[in-house]
Amino acid sequence: LNRALLFIRGLIAALLENETTPLKDCVYAGYELSLKKHHSFPIRATFSVAVKAAPPRADFMQKLGTDPAEVMETLTMVLSTFSTVLEANTAYLLHKGIEKD
Repeated sequence: LNRALLFIRGLIAALLENETTPLKDCVYAGYELSLKKHHSFPIRATFSVAVKAAPPRADFMQKLGTDPAEVMETLTMVLSTFSTVLEANTAYLLHKGIEKD
């Protein structure tokens, strides 16, 4: 679960970092920061193929809301809150020895 949350945080951060970056690149950025190091070569290759099915960024963002500025503002707030919860969860998992650095 924590790894999936790291992936989502990386995806949202990439979406916010540059408003022109294609969605597939944002998805891959999230993957690079979270799941990739835990996957074998065949899974990495499968993910690389699957990410090509990501819709265009504009279509994805339109699904999140009709006002692009409002969507970006909301994503910024979500990322902040999400990061706080994720950091607490990660600290707990590290403390319990469930996850390693």
